[in-house]
Amino acid sequence: MKTINHLRNLILITALTLLLAAQGLTQSPGDHSGHKETKTMESYTGKVEPMGMSIFMQGSHQLVDGSGEMIVILQSDGKVDLNKFVGKNVKASGSAEGTVEAGGKILTVSSIEAL
Repeated sequence: MKTINHLRNLILITALTLLLAAQGLTQSPGDHSGHKETKTMESYTGKVEPMGMSIFMQGSHQLVDGSGEMIVILQSDGKVDLNKFVGKNVKASGSAEGTVEAGGKILTVSSIEAL
């Protein structure tokens, strides 16, 4: 009888573990609300620099401030050529959302102008 009760408990624990793991796979890190983060329209100013390789493969460029600190990661909406603005101070506008890495932002640039 002890063996049967032990087996039932083991099955129950395994089922709960699988259920919790499946629930965790459906949510993005940092998102425990059950809904996706919404994109917002934002504008940033700074100097455009190409980005190095990243394991997360997000963005192609970055916008940095006067001290070289990254302000936001940039990616084109497909209509804007960010390479034309490398090394230039710009105002970049578009939709922003959180990055895979916690605390970062990525801007999908829909318009950009040199300052």
